[in-house]
Amino acid sequence: MKTSTLFLALTILSHVCFAQNSRVDSLRQLIGKSHDAGREARVLEELCFRFFIASQPDSIAPYQSKLQSVLKNNNDLQLSALSDFYKIQIISSKDSAEFFRLSSIALNAADEIKCNQCIALHYLANGLVYRKFQQFSLAVASLKEGIESIATIDDRRAREIKSALNAALANTYHQLGDFSTALRYGLDALRIAEALNDVTLKNKVYTPLSTIYADLSSPNNNLGTQNDRDRYHLLAKKFMIKSYETTLLLNDERTSGTSAYNLGIFYNDENQLDSSNWFLKKAIAHGVKSDYPELLSSAYNIMAINFSEVKIDTSLILIGKSIAYAKSANLIRHQASAMLSRANLLQMSGRSREALTQAEEALKLCLQSERKVSILNAYKILSELNEETGNTAKAYDYYKKHIAIKDSLVSEENYSRIEELKTQYDVELKDKEINNLTQRGIIQSLKLRQGNRLIASLAIFMILAGGGVWLLLRQRALQQKQAMMEAEQRLNRARMNPHFFFNALTSLQQHAIKTNDGLTLATHISQFGNVMRKTLESTYQEYITIEEEIEYLQQYLQIQKNRTAESFDFTIDVAPSLEIHELLIPPMIIQPFIENSIEHGFTGTDIKGRLIVRFSEIADELCITVTDNGKGMESVVTDNNEHISRATGIIKDRLYLLGIKVKSNARFNISKNPEGRGVLVTIYLPKLFR
Repeated sequence: MKTSTLFLALTILSHVCFAQNSRVDSLRQLIGKSHDAGREARVLEELCFRFFIASQPDSIAPYQSKLQSVLKNNNDLQLSALSDFYKIQIISSKDSAEFFRLSSIALNAADEIKCNQCIALHYLANGLVYRKFQQFSLAVASLKEGIESIATIDDRRAREIKSALNAALANTYHQLGDFSTALRYGLDALRIAEALNDVTLKNKVYTPLSTIYADLSSPNNNLGTQNDRDRYHLLAKKFMIKSYETTLLLNDERTSGTSAYNLGIFYNDENQLDSSNWFLKKAIAHGVKSDYPELLSSAYNIMAINFSEVKIDTSLILIGKSIAYAKSANLIRHQASAMLSRANLLQMSGRSREALTQAEEALKLCLQSERKVSILNAYKILSELNEETGNTAKAYDYYKKHIAIKDSLVSEENYSRIEELKTQYDVELKDKEINNLTQRGIIQSLKLRQGNRLIASLAIFMILAGGGVWLLLRQRALQQKQAMMEAEQRLNRARMNPHFFFNALTSLQQHAIKTNDGLTLATHISQFGNVMRKTLESTYQEYITIEEEIEYLQQYLQIQKNRTAESFDFTIDVAPSLEIHELLIPPMIIQPFIENSIEHGFTGTDIKGRLIVRFSEIADELCITVTDNGKGMESVVTDNNEHISRATGIIKDRLYLLGIKVKSNARFNISKNPEGRGVLVTIYLPKLFR
């Protein structure tokens, strides 16, 4: 169920509000400090603009009122037109009919005095309100008019407005399911924001880009190969982390709630449901404080999905809350998404006819919202439910409609355009970097030729000092990012498969019931306790000796062997040349591969399993191999692929961090067992000593 609704929910919250930044604070300090009415008016107008761009219309009112007062004795028609524009924005969320009436009048007035900046802002504001009410075609037309109105203007303010217009178009096209067009506008918005080095504008683009790439990575879309979808998932995560890192500096309930929600989505996607629910609860708390029904409906929707595998009744209660919040604010798209989730839940609980009724109601809303991805999923579940209830003709009809929309979303032309846009953006970044370096070289050369040695030396000193400061700040930022990644990896190491603990305890319980062998039971309990203790300790240990790792693996393997009725044998070999009490390795690197062999390689085979773990050295590297005679590579592809991918992904991240720390090429690969059936895992680590 998760994959059928995840990418629907992931695009819901691409609207981001921003808190006050240092620019706003510095502008506030200038109010009332100047005797020049014109300058005072420009400061107040800049504040109003900052709050508008930051999606905070309620904060505009006091500054617009002061601006209007200052302009009473001023004949600046452009500032007056802008003041009228900001006054209209104050009511944008309260009375849409009055908003559009006043906006039409003000837009005509701005056109008469040729205030292109004001015209573009009106089109931007109108487009945002149209999008809010899901009038997507009107939103697109208005936003494009805005871009056209300032196409020939290239001052800073015009570029800021262009970035906001492009970001809004990216969001709108994404909601329409036009991924390639959405990506084009999103990358255009990001280029402008990066050139301006405006954190607020960049953050306004990060969330739409993350949600676009998240939809592209959805397995439901079948876009490109699995490697392509993995790349899109990493890009989605990259932009989400960028957004989250920025929001750490902000103090706004809606911003914080949106970031928490999106992180909850990513943890849901990686099946880390405890972490997902933790962030979703944070999002709900922020949503309640800021009266944000879109956020509340979305968060309850995903939380319902998280509980669907274990507590279906709880899921139905949560999805009821999601639907209620969507209805209370007349959020058609959110209501459709939640109703589709409810249909899925009813289907899972065996209530197919009730699920069918719910899905049919959801389809009506999906068609009304014009969002292709929502319609796609509605047709899919309706096809399944009609087949379950015996109506094969309808099932086939819905299936054909599902395929038709799916083909329109993931056509080869669309896929090629997406790849072209990404490549173009990457090339532009490199060209920009090369041009910057070339220009710096030319400028520096001219300075050295024209200036005297003292000036040149001073310039070089300042450049070096600035570079040193930049490197220091960059190093600190990298250290903070690495610390966050290490904290995440510690959390992942603590999440050893809970099924192993549960199954091991069940086996101990059965052994206690069936036998009176207290000594054996005590031995098994002692082994189990040691494994649990060492697993928890590994969360805080950066390295352990090979000797300690072997002791841990022996106890872990013995517990698994007892639990599976000795369905396999194991051997741990160590090369005589290795100093196992001195050589260090990261903990919990080998265990996930062994677990995969036992849980997936040996399951369903008719021969006794054989597992061999070898420690050896190749040149200056430590080589660890895990070999089994199980089902082979087919089990990696077909048997619980999501779990295996998540485990290998965690190990890749850990080895990446290790490589950064000790400047090594730590890595692993998985291949067929060259000695027969089964899998061979080879891990290469640097030699580290106590």
